[in-house]
Amino acid sequence: MNTIWSGKLRAFVYLALAAVAFWAFSAGWQEWRSPFAPVARPQLSFQGEGKVFGKPDIATISVAVLTEGEMLADVQRKNTERSNAVTAFLQSQAVAERDVRTVGYDITPKYNYPRPCPSFVPCVQEQQIVGYNVRHVLEVTVRDLERAGTVLNGVVKAGANEVSGFRFAIEHEEALRQEAREQAIRKAKEKARAVTDSLEVKLARIVSFYESGGGIIPPYARAVALEAGVGGASPDVQPGTQEIQVNVTITYEVK
Repeated sequence: MNTIWSGKLRAFVYLALAAVAFWAFSAGWQEWRSPFAPVARPQLSFQGEGKVFGKPDIATISVAVLTEGEMLADVQRKNTERSNAVTAFLQSQAVAERDVRTVGYDITPKYNYPRPCPSFVPCVQEQQIVGYNVRHVLEVTVRDLERAGTVLNGVVKAGANEVSGFRFAIEHEEALRQEAREQAIRKAKEKARAVTDSLEVKLARIVSFYESGGGIIPPYARAVALEAGVGGASPDVQPGTQEIQVNVTITYEVK
């Protein structure tokens, strides 16, 4: 009798051990394959383009006063006088003080170039400073575009001898950019609806969104270098219109 119960007990223990081993193996297998279990769902991407047009309401100009001479103090004084004359003219044209700012002030020495030493004659020749160039650069914002041509011509007469980087801009362009963005998103979603209806598939959540563009490429005026006090009639400048373009890509997960 004891032998029978002993055999049954041994069989029960073996069965229990086998069950534990099977459970451990199953759990381990699930844990091992879990990183590979999720299956990536297919995705579809759709693009949209938005364009809006705006009329420039400001103009920016780079104005420089370049002065040359032998004595640095004299060159700086003359440059300051001419620069002050330029800013005074700008004030007379209702250009606010906040719209005139210095973006560069350079002092560059001018060197002489000694003749080369005669052949086979040792000598030491050093460059010497023979003068200085002083360059004062102002960035001017003109808000009354009807005065833009007058300002261009007047700064030269007032003492500036370099005018460059003239461009029109839209001061508050973010609102236009947002309008172009919404237009692009709407077109991308319209494409998504049309394509999914044709393919008879359904879209789930958005997994990515990408935007490009959104900048304005303004027309630039040709840079000019003029002698102080020389200038003809005020140029006729036309702001025209500027385009803001935004491109978006929306990627959906397919159900």
